[in-house]
Amino acid sequence: MMIIKNELQYHNTNQFIEDYRKILDENGIIYAHIARQIGISPQQLQNVFKKKELTVTDITRLCAAINKQVVIIINNDA
Repeated sequence: MMIIKNELQYHNTNQFIEDYRKILDENGIIYAHIARQIGISPQQLQNVFKKKELTVTDITRLCAAINKQVVIIINNDA
């Protein structure tokens, strides 16, 4: 499964989280704002960021909180 966001491709959680945090920093968005947007506490958000693997729901909610769309492409290429 490949996740494409802002024309970037993500093959793993660490890469996504690193770029997500960078977007937050570049736009002056604090974690508390994101947590409020998705209905969790800032501590729960930190726990999401520590997961080894994010779920599609996690990624969708995180992206929606910053007004970004997620497109998932499933292909047969291994």
